[in-house]
Formats: sequence, structure tokens, C-alpha cells
Amino acid sequence: MPGMLMDTGLGDLFEDNASTIRGIQEHIDRLRQGGCRQSIAWGKLGCIASVAANGTDVEIRHLQASTKDGSWSLSSKHTLRNVHGGSQLASVHWNNIGSEIAITDIYGRLAIWTVYVSLDRLNLLRQSQVTARDDLSMLAGLWWLNMNKPYALSKAAIKADGVFKYPTNSLPPMGPLNPIQGRAACLGVTRNGMVKMWYSADAQHIQKATADLESYTFMDDLITHAAYAPDRDRTAVLAVYTQSKQLRLYRISIDWKHPALPPNANISQLPLPVTIIIKRLKIEHFPGDGQDTATSFLTHLEVLSPFPGNNMQYHVVLGFFANTSSQQPVTTIKRWELRNIGTSLHPGFDQLAQRRNSTVTEKERHELISYPDVPLHKCALSVTQINASTMIGVTYTDGSFEIRDRMQFNTVHPTANNDKLLNMVHAGWHFPLLGPHVDIVLSPNYAAVALLTKEHDVNLVLMTHSDALEGTPEENPNILIAAATLAQQHACSSNNHSNNDDLAAVARQYNNDHFKTCVLLEAHRSLNQAIDFLQEQSNEKLQRNPFFQRCLSLQSVLYYKGWANPKPIPAKIAQATLHLKATSVGFGYFMNNVARHRQDVEDSKSNALQNLLGVVKWEIDFHVYLVDELLELARRVRSNPGDMELVKKIMHQTNSCALPLILTGASRFLLKYNSRALRGFDQAARDHLAQNTVDEALKQGFQSLRTIMDANPVKFNMFEKLLVDIIAHIKRITETWDAQRRIDVDRMIFLTGEIPEVFYPIVEKFLQQSLGILKNDIDPSQIFFFDTTWLGFHDDRKSVVFKKTEKVDTLRKCLLKKGTPVRRCLRCGEVVEDLIPSARMGLWLQNVSRVCVCGCLWMHGD
Repeated sequence: MPGMLMDTGLGDLFEDNASTIRGIQEHIDRLRQGGCRQSIAWGKLGCIASVAANGTDVEIRHLQASTKDGSWSLSSKHTLRNVHGGSQLASVHWNNIGSEIAITDIYGRLAIWTVYVSLDRLNLLRQSQVTARDDLSMLAGLWWLNMNKPYALSKAAIKADGVFKYPTNSLPPMGPLNPIQGRAACLGVTRNGMVKMWYSADAQHIQKATADLESYTFMDDLITHAAYAPDRDRTAVLAVYTQSKQLRLYRISIDWKHPALPPNANISQLPLPVTIIIKRLKIEHFPGDGQDTATSFLTHLEVLSPFPGNNMQYHVVLGFFANTSSQQPVTTIKRWELRNIGTSLHPGFDQLAQRRNSTVTEKERHELISYPDVPLHKCALSVTQINASTMIGVTYTDGSFEIRDRMQFNTVHPTANNDKLLNMVHAGWHFPLLGPHVDIVLSPNYAAVALLTKEHDVNLVLMTHSDALEGTPEENPNILIAAATLAQQHACSSNNHSNNDDLAAVARQYNNDHFKTCVLLEAHRSLNQAIDFLQEQSNEKLQRNPFFQRCLSLQSVLYYKGWANPKPIPAKIAQATLHLKATSVGFGYFMNNVARHRQDVEDSKSNALQNLLGVVKWEIDFHVYLVDELLELARRVRSNPGDMELVKKIMHQTNSCALPLILTGASRFLLKYNSRALRGFDQAARDHLAQNTVDEALKQGFQSLRTIMDANPVKFNMFEKLLVDIIAHIKRITETWDAQRRIDVDRMIFLTGEIPEVFYPIVEKFLQQSLGILKNDIDPSQIFFFDTTWLGFHDDRKSVVFKKTEKVDTLRKCLLKKGTPVRRCLRCGEVVEDLIPSARMGLWLQNVSRVCVCGCLWMHGD
């Protein structure tokens, strides 16, 4: 990567008043000292935590899209003050799913905080007890155990028949796992050789277990560096490096002491304290080959796990040794493979044991097989394992970044083979030269970095492409290549339920609609979002499909230009479908639980109904909006409804998404489902109001529901007939098509808002006949004077003023009073009232309030 690996000199990283040489030496000396000193961490939910300048606080930031222009940047900081009572902090570590963070101080004390409702407000889970201040208790390493859930790993994207395929491996979790589903645990080792584990013993309590690496008579050395890697057999390998230049390796296993469980059963608590079991595997003396320790020393220690399912792979130990004998330090990677070479006992002992009718415990022998060193020719500052340890990311003192493969440790460069793409770097994405920093962390999708500066500010750097990504995919092949690897990484994060705002921020740097369409098309393909909407579908394929929601959210954010600014048609299509999807979930909950008397005791009918009144009004008003827009289009082309160029021109002039929403399957399916649900609401209201035993609160709720429905100028049967007509027209045109062609045409309407030529007869007949019949059954004046401004789909001056001055709760679909505290979505800018989820909210609202309708998390305030 020429633009990435250019050597501009080591001095570029330390642009301060101190001399360049001294700045480099101070930075490398911190790495030499080792210890658990990770000053900045980026969690998979999107939180960036860093140690503050005073050394006692932790600052929380996150990516956010600006409500003014849609650009991405870091948020302002939220501070966790005096985490350890004013003691100097050492490191911050997010767990594997980004929901909990461990914060340690220089005396080895640990506190755990959790993300509950919003990214900028964390709750304390565990605070360490006050203990004696012992430097030797400082942690040399800290690692979170894997969660008990599979991990999806994207394989190379392969182009076949002109279309990319995105194979994915589902990997079982490795290493020790907390047996309580959804609960975490973390493991640390102190400088004096004590292993500690903090684990959730039940839903409320975090316990600690300890064990010594060695006996006091044997462990007479101090640990400087430590590394951890899980194994396939629910154990882990721990590597430590000592002051006396010894590399020691141990196997860690955990006895959780829980009773045997029947298949598919879960436990909710661990009644007994757990036990940490430690077995020494190997001690290697002087792995630095006896070089001058004053000028050659270890800066990073890593252990790479074997790949699950590949029994021929072993743990690989990496030692990054810096050499400062010349003016410009350089790093050399030393590599060892940890192999089990069998028993150390002679086979004769087995025969002896058989004759005596006894057993002899075999003692495994492990060897470190050395591989050729890898000279890096410059000095490494940070090392990150990428994609389940299949690759290594390295940043250097000259501000460059590179990725190396696990097997040969070759640098990954942009490829000339565009038919097989490994990752974003392979397709030409790269980081510009990084600015001055004292610590660095990669984003969850390795598409951005956060730099911790000397002043302990945090700077954001996004990947860019070596090509300007202009033109069409036919004119510029790099557009498809760049889009495919973005979609590949988006699919990986979606499969692992990780935040992907970093990918959205990277993609939004390029204001080319052809590129955006390519990204969205490949995102659908990579997540297998191929649904034939003309066939009868299960509601689950849309309502509870997280991948479809992720694709919609990406489509919305790529075109997002700020909260009050007009959205183009593709963004409106995505926005409308997200709201329709959220509405269908609320309707399904009410009809399947409340209306059929299946709700929990805490979830009273009146609460559930009150929370859904705004949702009902939104759906009804949205029907009116669609009909109004369609009637206006039909009116403007009534003299020539077959002139599709005129139809498209008017659509773009009015920036209306109504016709594409009717033509495309996903939104049409949800409209049909929700319309049927409205009829169910109407019948439920009639039935309950006819009863004399209904309590007063519930009666008032149903009376409010009737008031909303009676004001509807477009009755349910009329709207459903409109949908039935358009479905019939589409089926007649597409009856000879195969499923894939239907899917492809439908998808392009959804992603672009453009009407394909094969649909021209459908549109002409719909505008001329279907809408003509509808117009005779309704009162156009009622629709004309019906105010749908609050829905957010109009672009006139009145709508812009409304967006700037009013706030609508995006979940309950109700207008919020002035001064109501709110939470705002980091991505789409929608707001909700700042309520803590509780049973009093009702099950539906309690379940959906943790994330926005677009699936993104919240932040507090405007």
C-alpha cells in the first residue's frame, strides 16, 4: 500500500518541543515496562473508553452522525470520575460484546461498568474493595473470556458469474466459558504471578477466584508482559514474559462446579466458588537469543489461538522485540509454535502399570518450535489480532498501519485479482498516516482508529480508498470492489451483532449514488436478504429479521444529511419501512397478548393500549399520506398516465416515496399486515366498549382508539383494496419470471426508488384505474386538509419548521412536551422520552426501548 506504508520518518509521531529521539525513547520505554497499560479501548457496541489526563477518570465517547449535516464525528466526552477513589488508572478493557468494561488501577484493583440504556451513561456493576497499595499486585495482563455464543467469520468474497458470493463460517466459542447464559467473566495475572478471575455468579453478583501460577519457592521472578489465547477444549493458554527474560507458558482451565444439566437446560447461578486450575507447559530461557538487553527488549507479547475445526493448527506465540542500538528503532517479530509432543514417560511404565493393575498419569510434553524471525524495518507501537486471530494489524512510529496474514506474516496489499477479496485492505482501503498519539485502538470493524493524544484527547481517523470512487461501476471497477468489501465486513458485524457505525462513517465519505447503491446491493447479498414478496411469507422474515433491519438502517444513514434537511427517495423508503416494521411488532404484541388476555400481571391492558395509541395514529396517518401523494401524482399525469418520463420527473420534483413504497414488496407486505391489524384494533374496541365490566382506564383507552379511527378518511377496506389491486397487477406481469428475477427487480426499486421499464404498464394501470376507483370512494377534501406533517416525509417549509421545533417519540409515535428529557439515536437522529425500562412500561415498550427503530443505540440529550 504505497500511500499507507510511506516512511516519513519517526519524528512525525512526536511533534512537540522535546527532541524526536527522546520522544521515541520515552514511548518505547513504556512498552518495555509492560504491564496492563491499555489506555484506550473501543467496544463492539460502539463505546470508546480512554483514561483521562488526570489519570483517575475514564472518558466515554462514541461515533455519532451530526443532526445538522449527517457527517460522522466523535461525541463529546462523558466522564466516570474517581473510578478507584483517586488512584492512578492502568487500563480499560471492553468485553467481547462491548456491554461491560473492566477498569484497573496500578495496584491491580478492578471495577466493572455496564452499558444499560445509552452509550454515554454507564452503570457500576462492581467496585473493588479498598486494599493495601501493592505495586506487585498490578495486572500484567487482563482478558475477557468469550461469551457462550458462536462467532461468525467472513471468508473471502468470491466473484462467480459476475456476482460476489459471501461465504461465512460459524465458529464455536473457544476457551473457558461462563456457564450462565449471557454472563461474562474476565481473567487477569498480576506481576507477582497470581491469576485472578472475576465472574458473574448470578444476575446480580460478581465474584472473584484466585490461584498462583507457581509455588512461592519456584516463582521468584516478576512478570512484565502477558498474553492469553483460548483453546478448543474449553481451556486457555497463558504466556508470560519475566524480568529474567523467561518465556513461560501455562494451561488455564476453570472448574465452575455447577451440577450436571439435562440437554438444552440453562443454569441461573453458580452456588459454589469456582476453582482455577493451572498447569505449566513450557519454560523457554532467553528467547531474545541473548542480545544486549539494554538495546533489545520485548515490547508486545501475543498468543494466537488455533483456528476452530483445524486440528493441524497450534497456538502461535509472537514476541515483538525492539532494537534501539541505532538512531531509528526497529522491531523484529520472533515466532514460536506451541506443540504437544506427547508423554514424557517411557512406554515401559504403561506395561508396568498394567501388570500391577494400576494406572500411571501421563505427563504431556510441550515444545516451542521456533520459526524464522520477521524483521519489520521500523518500530511497532501497537499490535491487534484481527478476525479471530487470522490476521495481525500493526501500527508504527512513522504513523503507518499494515495488516499481516497469520501463516507467513506477509503484508496484505491491494490485490490485482478482483475476483477474490479477503478484506477491505485487500480492495484498496487504507488509513492515511496517523497523527501523534500515545495509544491507539482499532474500531470493531477495523475501518477506523481512535488516537489517544499526549493531552489525552481522542482523534478519529477513518479508512479511505486509494480511488476517488467516482463514476459508475461499469466505468470504474473499483466502485464494486470497494463496495463488496464494505458489505463483507458489514455482514460480519451484523452476524456477530456488533456496532457498524465505523463502516457507515467510512462509506459516507463518498457522495456517489452509484457507490451507495452498490454498497446497499452487496449488503443485501452478503446477508442473504433475498425474499420473494409475491409469495406468501412468514411474518418473522420481516418483523423479527435483524439483518433486514441492518440493511434498512444502512440505506437510511448513507443518504442522511441532517435531521431537518430533505431526505432523498431511497432514504425515505428505508425510513418508512423501518417505522412500518416497528409498528407491525407493536401491533403483533397487542393482538397476540393483550387482546387475547395473555399479558403478564404487571402489564395491564390499559398501559399497553395507551402506549400504542400513537402507533395506531401513525399507521392511519401514513395511509392517508400515501393516498394523498398517489392521488396528487395521478392528478398531475391524468392527461397522459402512460408517459413514464413525466411520472418519474414529478416523483423527483416532489421527492415522493409513495409510489416506490407501493411497488416494492417489503413495504407493501408490512402495509398489508398493519392494515389488517388496524381492523383487529377496531373490532377489539367495539367488543370491549360493548362490555359493562371493562375498567374505567381501559374504557378510556378504547374510546381514544375509536376517536383516532373515526377520524380516518381512508377506511381500512379501501386501503387494502388498493394493495390487492397493485399485487394483482404485479403478479400478472411477473407470472412467467423466476423467483430470482422478481427478487432482483424488487430490490432495485427498493434501493433506488427508480421504476424499471418492465413495471411501466403496472404503474399506468394503477394510476389510471385503481386510484380512479379509490377517488370515487373517498372525500378528497378530507384528505387534502388532513395534516400529516408530523410523520416527517414532507419537505415543505412547514415540515422543516416542525422538525426544528417539535419532538416526536419515535417508539410511541407521540408529540413530546417542551422540556421533556430525551434520548437521541446516534445514527438517524430520532428521539424518545428518557424513560428507564421497567415493567410499568408494558412488555412491548420495555423490549423495544433499548434501541431505536433503526437498531442503533441512544445517547442522552439533543
